[in-house]
Amino acid sequence: MRLPDQIVARTSDRETRIKHIIDRIDADLFANGIQITLETDFQSMKAISNGLEKLPLTPNFDPDVSRIGPENGLWMHGRDFSGRTVLTQGARYYDLKDRTAALLHESLQAFYADPASQAEQGETCRCEAPAMHTISGRVCYHGELWLAPPFRGRGLSATVSKLLMATVLLRWQPDYLFAVVQPGVCLRGVAAGYGYRNMQPHGMIWTVPSKGTLDEWVVWNNAAELEGAVTRP
Repeated sequence: MRLPDQIVARTSDRETRIKHIIDRIDADLFANGIQITLETDFQSMKAISNGLEKLPLTPNFDPDVSRIGPENGLWMHGRDFSGRTVLTQGARYYDLKDRTAALLHESLQAFYADPASQAEQGETCRCEAPAMHTISGRVCYHGELWLAPPFRGRGLSATVSKLLMATVLLRWQPDYLFAVVQPGVCLRGVAAGYGYRNMQPHGMIWTVPSKGTLDEWVVWNNAAELEGAVTRP
């Protein structure tokens, strides 16, 4: 069953329009040799990610350390016609009605169900980007975007990013969608190509003593920008 068949039929004109966009993107990816399914089994995502030439699954999506499941997460599994995994990406919903993305990360609750017992001794996270101190409400995080080398350089990363944005828009109607990315992704214009309208440096300065420090940019869309990124041709 491909992704469009897994999404419940919509009744409003707006939802129907977004569903048609999802259908069109899925057909484009299928024509490029990628079959997409929508998944909520994060143990499966972890097992598949461990077998790919990519960094390990981040704690946000690791069910062994974080409370993530069908109620607050989804991921997309792309396979080629031989059944080999060629794409992963995920989205996680956070209810931040009473706090900000900065507080979520600096408390390490973005990563762990119980930071006191699961975080490494000395592990810290700082958020210097002003946006991280204003992103709140119904918030979705976009991560784990990986595309197999044979499918890179063909504009498909932007296509699959738009597919996730459309799916998140139907599923959670977020006030914000954000991601944290390596500086080069922003400086080379890649994040803008994915559909993100805003970006700031030092969105997440995450230090894990055994691994080092990640100093990443935050990229984000508010609700109106997300709708525009999805519905514009």
